[in-house]
Amino acid sequence: MTSNSSVVSQPLLTADGIPLKVSLQRSMRRNKLRAIGLVLPPLLFLLLLFIIPIGNLLTRSVDDQLINYQMPLTFRIIEKWDRQSLPEEELFDAMSFDLATINKLLITNNSGTQVDPDDPGWRVKIPKRGPYKEPILQINPIWGEVETWLPLSKIVQNALDYQGSKKERRNVEKRAKFELCSYLTPLKNAACSKLFKELKGWDQQTVPDEKFFKALYKDLSSAHKFLAGKSSTRLNYEKPGWKSLIKKSVRNIKKIENPPFKEAMIKIDKRWGDVAFWQSLVVMKDPYTSGYFLNAFDRKFDERKNIVMQPDERQVYVMLWWRTLLLSFIVTMGCLLLAYPTAHLLATLPLRYSNLLMICVLMPFWT
Repeated sequence: MTSNSSVVSQPLLTADGIPLKVSLQRSMRRNKLRAIGLVLPPLLFLLLLFIIPIGNLLTRSVDDQLINYQMPLTFRIIEKWDRQSLPEEELFDAMSFDLATINKLLITNNSGTQVDPDDPGWRVKIPKRGPYKEPILQINPIWGEVETWLPLSKIVQNALDYQGSKKERRNVEKRAKFELCSYLTPLKNAACSKLFKELKGWDQQTVPDEKFFKALYKDLSSAHKFLAGKSSTRLNYEKPGWKSLIKKSVRNIKKIENPPFKEAMIKIDKRWGDVAFWQSLVVMKDPYTSGYFLNAFDRKFDERKNIVMQPDERQVYVMLWWRTLLLSFIVTMGCLLLAYPTAHLLATLPLRYSNLLMICVLMPFWT
């Protein structure tokens, strides 16, 4: 009895002496790895070429942050406006700072709509021909600290330390200039070449001198113009006329020395006195919006964030939707009417005729 129980308790072995249970587990593991290996390439293909790009497009379809970076002070103050009458001097004042100065890019903790309108840095003017260091430090004293410049210097140093061919090093340095600007601004396609040139010779120990601040000012000024251009495109999408208004105003608002800004801006362009332009700003105040999707159905937000119809001259998408659906229905019905008789003939005709008919059916796909 004892010998029989001992025989039963011993594990079954394979021909090479491995326990059967272990051998089965290894075999199942190999099969799973093989299955994963077969699934992984098409999965990566779908992920990289379909899922990620579609997700990126969907993210962009609700992203409205760029205009918030262009007009942070305006969007912070616009909440006080009644949205019916022409804004008071305070809002014109804020708009002039957003359009004509780079201060918002130097007040690093004032981004998007999270700004402090009482920050004295907004009212500091940087002379076009310098000096630059003193006013920039008045706007934000952290630019006088070495730690503020170190991340910028690291970007430059990483590019300089790159080992490769001359062409590769040139491309790396070019990307570093764009990376500098994306660190300082919300832009991804603007380059800070002057700052890159100055930071190449910085010792990372002493506080940068006037030439560094000059390079910072020049690059941020160029980036600000680019930001204003991109923002005006977004504004023009909401209300036609904004693009030309911004382009004209950016050039002329800088010439306004003292308040009142309201009268001076209306004198520059009478559209600043049109309430409809100011009302269109309210719709773009939030960093994320569903306005693009509404536009696909000829709807939009009004100044009270209510959904209303687009003006008659811009109501085109619903008509296109109906035309597309109607055409799709006609094509589907036509395919059904052609498909059933063709399928019947393919199934009932002799082989030599059905093969010829199949070639005729497939010919349009080949050509």
